[in-house]
Amino acid sequence: MDLRELFTTDCVVLGHGSTDGTQVLLKIAETAAVNSLLAGIPASTIFSALKERESLGSTALGNGVAIPHCRLDGAEGFTAGILTTVREIGFGAPDGKGVRIFPFVIGPTQDPRGHLELLSALSRLLRNRKNRERILHSRNPGELLEMTEGFDRGINAILPDIGSNLRMIHVFVGCREAFNDVMDVFASGDHTAAMIIEAERADSYLASIPVFAGFWNTGKERFGRIIVTVVHEKLANQLLRKLEFSCGGAESENILVTVTDVQQAMGNLQPGSC
Repeated sequence: MDLRELFTTDCVVLGHGSTDGTQVLLKIAETAAVNSLLAGIPASTIFSALKERESLGSTALGNGVAIPHCRLDGAEGFTAGILTTVREIGFGAPDGKGVRIFPFVIGPTQDPRGHLELLSALSRLLRNRKNRERILHSRNPGELLEMTEGFDRGINAILPDIGSNLRMIHVFVGCREAFNDVMDVFASGDHTAAMIIEAERADSYLASIPVFAGFWNTGKERFGRIIVTVVHEKLANQLLRKLEFSCGGAESENILVTVTDVQQAMGNLQPGSC
């Protein structure tokens, strides 16, 4: 969903003088009501719907951002905009901070999926501190909308259609000797981005709960590791063959390997990149 196509300068209000959440919602309702997609729906109806949604739980995300939204019968499409305030507004944010950035979404009742997609896009946009700063320092609606256009281009650029060529491999290992053999396999190939998760068997946790104490023997070692890596399908086949050769004997009962197609991927995990 293209944010730039949804926003219009008529639905951007910068530096409003609201002093509380009710005034914010009233201004949003009045601003949205002029959009042709909400023709025939009075501002009072929009305000009531926004207020009802807030009664279910605050739409504040934290970091000075909230996304008031609602769905309405009679809306012909999505109306979206942004309101910023001069002062911080108490809006029930989870981090306890006041809010100054209020993007809003008003959509048709019959399209909940599109509504969620738009909320998700706005959330990603405003999760970035620099984007929040740019919004607060925008001098006019046009300058602010340029930022949303660039954001859409960036999202499209980092979501390639590469699912059929990648495999996610999990190796579950139940004893130390088998783990050493598995790590020899990983050390001999191009799998340096693999992650190792220390794991505990369920009975280890149950034995620590007073009501279950004494039912499990905690004296002997309970070893557990999970190795996770994502590789190209050709490398996946090579890795599986090496694991079978190195760990397919007596230790095979302590190893479980699963392979899953990666349908969508974003970014690239490299060792030592953070």
